[in-house]
Amino acid sequence: IPDTVITLNNSFGACKSLTKAPEIPDTVTDMESAFAFCIRLVEAPEIPTAVTNMQSTFSGCVSLINAPTIPAGVKNFTYSVRSSSAVALKWTKNTSASGYVIEQYKNGKWVVIKTVTKNSIVSYKVSGLKKATSYKFRIKAYKSYGSTKLYSGYVTKTIKTK
Repeated sequence: IPDTVITLNNSFGACKSLTKAPEIPDTVTDMESAFAFCIRLVEAPEIPTAVTNMQSTFSGCVSLINAPTIPAGVKNFTYSVRSSSAVALKWTKNTSASGYVIEQYKNGKWVVIKTVTKNSIVSYKVSGLKKATSYKFRIKAYKSYGSTKLYSGYVTKTIKTK
């Protein structure tokens, strides 16, 4: 993600800028709290608590320019084929995602079994399963912003092999 730029302006033109800040602080000082602020985030890796608090506390605006967004959740997660030893998982393409993470519940914990790196790939075959056994799978979408990834919530499905 490119460097973060925050500009805070109050209604009297007072300005405080944080340019190329590696981390956005939770509080910004030296601003008159009684006045309206306009907060502008450019390429921010995340929206800091201070910004969301200021939006609700002051009569101001928050302008997010190219700020990263969490992708929409995966839709229609199910299977297309199931046999005694495999299932073919499928879902609908998520245009707001870069890819997907598929996990399987094994030995009391969730384990990543596949990271799909293209949002156009909408199926994955899981093999090596036991006959007439129920398996839990879950999937989430992710959006890449440089080296940062933002994730949707999970969608879970239990599937029994034949």
